[in-house]
Amino acid sequence: MFRSSEFLMQDEPDLHWALSRRQSKPRCPGGLVRSGQWCWLGMMAGAVLLTGCSDGRLPLAAVTGEVTVGGDPLAAGRIVFQPESGRGAFGRVTNGQIVDVTTYISGDGVPVGRQRIAVQPEIDEGLMMKDPAAYAAMTRQSDIPARYRQASTSDLTAEILPGKENVIEIAIPRQ
Repeated sequence: MFRSSEFLMQDEPDLHWALSRRQSKPRCPGGLVRSGQWCWLGMMAGAVLLTGCSDGRLPLAAVTGEVTVGGDPLAAGRIVFQPESGRGAFGRVTNGQIVDVTTYISGDGVPVGRQRIAVQPEIDEGLMMKDPAAYAAMTRQSDIPARYRQASTSDLTAEILPGKENVIEIAIPRQ
């Protein structure tokens, strides 16, 4: 049986020497040839990465529910969850349903704990940028009373519990 590596080693002694030297060098797991120091440094860095570092994110829980104004489902709006301290969350209200509640990435939920809640009219960011006066007039005409639009003035609260679907029913009186 003919092997190409045997043929090359017989005809080219320099190649045979290079192959034998290469195999005697320290090897990292996976067959990468590196010096011993770099190999250990790489393995230590990998161990640190695998054990993980906390990314500082708060524990989150899913939130759904309904928002009504004067007994009717809120057609469109925004809901804001603000904790005593730390990062808050926001979501959309569509046909009275609380959807897409987000803290870090779309739909990931609300930080666990007590939250103050604000309900705001649908935001037309284009109008806000083009004509701030028209935007202000539009928000004043909203069915949502002004005190419910800011978490600091709203009396709406919810306790978000870990490991379960939190269903919130918000009933706002009409202005």
